[in-house]
Amino acid sequence: MLVAALSISYEIEAQTIQNKKKITFSAPTNRKRIPQQISSSMSRGCQRNLPKVTLLTPPEFVGTTTSKQTEVFIYFQEKPTNSPIYLTLSKFDESQAIIEKQVEIAQEGVTKIQLPIELEVDQIYQWSITLVCQSHPKRIDENEEVSGLIERVDLPPVLSRKINQASTWEQANLYASQGIWHESLKFTQNTPQFNELLKQVGIKIEKRQI
Repeated sequence: MLVAALSISYEIEAQTIQNKKKITFSAPTNRKRIPQQISSSMSRGCQRNLPKVTLLTPPEFVGTTTSKQTEVFIYFQEKPTNSPIYLTLSKFDESQAIIEKQVEIAQEGVTKIQLPIELEVDQIYQWSITLVCQSHPKRIDENEEVSGLIERVDLPPVLSRKINQASTWEQANLYASQGIWHESLKFTQNTPQFNELLKQVGIKIEKRQI
């Protein structure tokens, strides 16, 4: 019984320490600010009946990644039920989509989707989530679309070696200190620091009012 009690005590203490850890995301200062529409407004017509969605990507600058096939995070205020949802990816300032596929969202809250192609280094892409209005499926203007930007970048060799030798928490801090958005989210998922990162770049997610 004593061993079990000590074990629980250590787990609680470790969790408390984890919750108190701070993380600071250093937004890139050498890149052009590009405002993006990352959160749905649901302000007109059929859109009022669609679930509110927010892309968890910086609304004012390009969210970077070091991964060839990275994951993107989205937030649904409530579980999507009858609305088809599409993921679209294209090169920035090009209208032709590289990917356009329907995705299944099983729950409300945070969901991650892996982009199914290898991203080119130093190429900016636009990724979008579109919710189709079922009552007027042929009227594109009735659909709700939100979009953000993503770019794959290379890490300096010295930093790459540090990350490979670091713990999960240290990796999160290293990525955040370099302004690498998607890995910062990945390594803080399911921790209080995840929400802290969102606040630091101005992302607001609201829970559905009951």
